[in-house]
Amino acid sequence: MHSAKGLEFRYVYIIGINEGTIPHEKSYDIDDDEKKAEQIEEERRLMYVGMTRAEESLTLSSPINKYGKKAYESRFLNDIKNPTKEDMKSVKIGDKLYHKSFGNGRIVGKDGDMVQVKFKNEGKTLDYKLCMRNDIMKKL
Repeated sequence: MHSAKGLEFRYVYIIGINEGTIPHEKSYDIDDDEKKAEQIEEERRLMYVGMTRAEESLTLSSPINKYGKKAYESRFLNDIKNPTKEDMKSVKIGDKLYHKSFGNGRIVGKDGDMVQVKFKNEGKTLDYKLCMRNDIMKKL
């Protein structure tokens, strides 16, 4: 993910998102609590960079088992899964948005948590709650 900054890809797959991998187990071994928190936050930022490289589709996965032992989902996935406070019923076609990568846009369609947004140069289908939760997008 380090080398992906500044690049975009049509499809992005981030696999193995479990505790001990993302964030890495070495992060847990740091004795200084402040440095440990900084390291884990840096890994959170790296995952965010990886996620925001997706132009059309983002797939995230976490194994159930790793090397024959139970694997635990990364805390970062829990952050993503928790819904935003905003109810999707309040999201309307015609709402104006700002997206960090695509700029200003307007919602032209909606299906569940997914919204179709018309930006200046292109249209995108985005997971509204995911984008809002991760401060990728905001309502204008």
